[in-house]
Amino acid sequence: MQHSTGAMAMAVRPSDHRVEKQNNNIPDLPTNYTYTRCYCEENVYLLCQEFMTRKDVHEHWEVWAVFISNERKTVALWEQKVAREEGAPVVWDYHVILLLEAKGIGNGSAWGSRGGVGTSDRSSRNGVQSWVYDFDTAITPVPCPWDEYMMRTFPYELTPQYRSSFRLITGEVFINHFASDRSHMVSLFFRAGLLQLRPSLEEGQLSSYNSPPPTYDPICGELSRKAGITNNLMSGFVCMNPTARNTHGDVMSLEEVLFRF
Repeated sequence: MQHSTGAMAMAVRPSDHRVEKQNNNIPDLPTNYTYTRCYCEENVYLLCQEFMTRKDVHEHWEVWAVFISNERKTVALWEQKVAREEGAPVVWDYHVILLLEAKGIGNGSAWGSRGGVGTSDRSSRNGVQSWVYDFDTAITPVPCPWDEYMMRTFPYELTPQYRSSFRLITGEVFINHFASDRSHMVSLFFRAGLLQLRPSLEEGQLSSYNSPPPTYDPICGELSRKAGITNNLMSGFVCMNPTARNTHGDVMSLEEVLFRF
């Protein structure tokens, strides 16, 4: 995951949803959670893996991995920690969040317009039913109610170049099928320069990452491993072409994903 703005940390602003979260018994982030900057897909994978093994979570909540991108890989998100300044967007090539949806709620709800996005009447009637875990958001605390997250992260109507699409993948599918060898984070410029200066270098000596990779081994889900797949991050998950083959989950527009949750 890479962005086109500087890495100056923006002020983290607290929200007022802490009490509502406690009243709804929403799972906290694990105290020992793993986070690696610019590897949002792996951060979410490990959290998803944790939640899928916890009875108190999977018995009451549907676990979703949500990939956010578009055909150009230029999506604008607000309220991100690495924004240049408060109120400025960050343009990511893609971003990944985890979503917990209360079981037994059903799909869809009535939405009304409020700024750039709508707001659901389900929250006011029954309490917040869906919660977002975004390791890179400036909205605190994490998790954040779905409505609040969407309203603050996607507050404006945007031109297609910066407009987000959303690929929704169930936790079970994500855990079993996701695979990444982290090659998307290797600096091609660095590799090309080394080849020009020292063409005798071995392939393994050419890697220089745009951001330091996690210290643990690359992730490969069980079913991908059995199929001999070592990398499907871009083709199977970040891809926002709804008719592309060998992808996972469903692609939705902003309006569709708002209606869904």
